[in-house]
Amino acid sequence: MKKILALLLIVSMVFAVGCLTSDSSKNDDEVDNGGGTGGSLKAENYIPLVKNATWKWQSTDESGYSYTYTDVLTGTTTRDGKTYWVMNEDSSDNLFRLSNNIMYSYAEGEYLEKAHAQQFNLGSTEIPLYNFNKSVGQTWTIFSDTMSEEGYSATINWTGKYIGLKDVTVPSGTFKNCAVFESTMKTEYTSEWGKGSYDEISTTYFAQGIGPVKTIDKYTDYEDGKLSYDYTSTDEVIYYNIPGGPSGGDNTGGGGSGTYNVSGYITDSTGKPLQNVLVSITVSGEKLETYTDSDGEYLIIEVPNGTYTLTPSKSGYTFTPAYITVTVNGDDFSATTAIVGKTESGGGGGTTGGTYFPTTKDATWNWKSVIKNADGDLLYDDTYHVTMSISSPFDGKDFVLMDISNDWNDPFVRYETSENVVYFHYDDDSYIWFKAAANAADEGGTFPFYKFGVSAQASWDVFSYQYDENTLITCKGTYLGKEAVTVAAGTFSDCAKILLTFTKTEKHYSLITNSYITETTVLASQRWFAAGVGMIKKESTRTIDMVVSDITVDEVTGYTIP
Repeated sequence: MKKILALLLIVSMVFAVGCLTSDSSKNDDEVDNGGGTGGSLKAENYIPLVKNATWKWQSTDESGYSYTYTDVLTGTTTRDGKTYWVMNEDSSDNLFRLSNNIMYSYAEGEYLEKAHAQQFNLGSTEIPLYNFNKSVGQTWTIFSDTMSEEGYSATINWTGKYIGLKDVTVPSGTFKNCAVFESTMKTEYTSEWGKGSYDEISTTYFAQGIGPVKTIDKYTDYEDGKLSYDYTSTDEVIYYNIPGGPSGGDNTGGGGSGTYNVSGYITDSTGKPLQNVLVSITVSGEKLETYTDSDGEYLIIEVPNGTYTLTPSKSGYTFTPAYITVTVNGDDFSATTAIVGKTESGGGGGTTGGTYFPTTKDATWNWKSVIKNADGDLLYDDTYHVTMSISSPFDGKDFVLMDISNDWNDPFVRYETSENVVYFHYDDDSYIWFKAAANAADEGGTFPFYKFGVSAQASWDVFSYQYDENTLITCKGTYLGKEAVTVAAGTFSDCAKILLTFTKTEKHYSLITNSYITETTVLASQRWFAAGVGMIKKESTRTIDMVVSDITVDEVTGYTIP
């Protein structure tokens, strides 16, 4: 079931949470206008690719429960050598691209990578979600696969269908000749408990020049032929703004005070865009922040009416002006002049000396992560940042909280230092390594991750955890000595180098040999720490039964130690 659930999560990873919705029956708000011929529709006419395009949605289920969320096109990124648009939904990024009149959705995950590559030969994680080449009633395969493991088998078929052109009325207006697509994901499974099926039928309405304006999701679950679950939800656009194009609707979020976007750009002293500048404003005691992109542009969403101070910061730079005043009054705010960042004398080296693991509140590190397979092919390339937060008491000890902000949804991590040892505590069980760590030391989860001041090649046990009857996970640390390291943030001498070796030994049943086999996965992670700065580089190699699977290199691109 875990693999099925992982696949079903694709539905909420594309254009918007509800953008794959369905119910092909007409209601009072819909008028059927037919659908034209295949190829007469142009995807770019229905999916505007405009930076900072914004859609505010209201989602309502059959019980009447309702909430709002916002989608913003924040720019582009690269995956597997292709350029994708980034749709940010409440701090979660979803990727898509248009090619040959088809919208492709990009989803990440071990199971998806394998299945998509086998089914479509379109790249490891890309699926053809909306096909604007089709005539009314024509279908296409989005995804299809079968799976089998001990005591369980399933068949998954996900198909798309072009319904035609319909008029539709939603809170943001009435839209003529919307292109309507229906997708049907059907999962049939057999397990030791019986047979069943899970169906999701989804319909999306795309308005010309605006994008998706309405979605309906209908879910049904049958167990041994009997209906066990039936659920329908409807998402409708209540406000939209396409920069340089149309805008409309009510941006009050369903009766509350309106929220708007704040945007602008930052350059260096030569006029070139300045990337990875932290831009923040404080609203009712809560800090809203973002980073500038490769074009030097920033966007902060859902800012209510009021006057605020917007402040830029980047290690090694001073800014003119040091801040700007932002006034939001019933509309989006866009700064008309650039903030200029100038390099401080001596560059962005930050502080020096002191501990290898700074515990300063609000210390921040910007990271770039690159993952490649054993052949050197790029699998992942993105950025994230880490911030030291407030003191966090736990189990009678006083920890400092590390906030890791990235699209993997890593947990908060608590840590404490004592006698030249850094102790960590994970309290998240969403990932097997973290769960092992959380239960490693007498169920308290605190363990000695890093040891400084020991002799070169000294090693120690970090944790050992029997995850289940077939899986053992261990971690060992080794201090490798000191060496100089160069990363994007600069060159650092006498860096402390520590190796963490995670080993997972797992027995599982093989359908090929009809017997249990043992698989060993090793993650060898080297980490470099600069005095007064903290960790500046991580290089991790994953092997499965001694065969290299992937290599991850993370480097600090900037840092601030208050």
